[in-house]
Amino acid sequence: MNAREIEKKLIEAARRIPADERVPYRFERRVMARIQEAGRNEAGTAWAVLWWRTAVSSLALSLLLAFFSLATRSPAQSSSGTSLAEQFESTMYAAIDDWNGSW
Repeated sequence: MNAREIEKKLIEAARRIPADERVPYRFERRVMARIQEAGRNEAGTAWAVLWWRTAVSSLALSLLLAFFSLATRSPAQSSSGTSLAEQFESTMYAAIDDWNGSW
């Protein structure tokens, strides 16, 4: 049997079942409407969308600033003879010297 024949037989069998009077009128539509409404109004979904948009915009901003920083660096700064590690070390020692002098 193919899927189309099975579907036809199931629909015919479902139509032969008499309607149950205990079920309220349009009950299935009310249930489906509430399910769809619950999916739209979840606060967690709104927060998740907001945080993802924030993450994407932060990433874009950081990439833009990194590109701008690399693009505006002059050749004299890059060939000064000191590596980034040496510049970082001297900056850290300067901060420690200032901190020791303030106490």
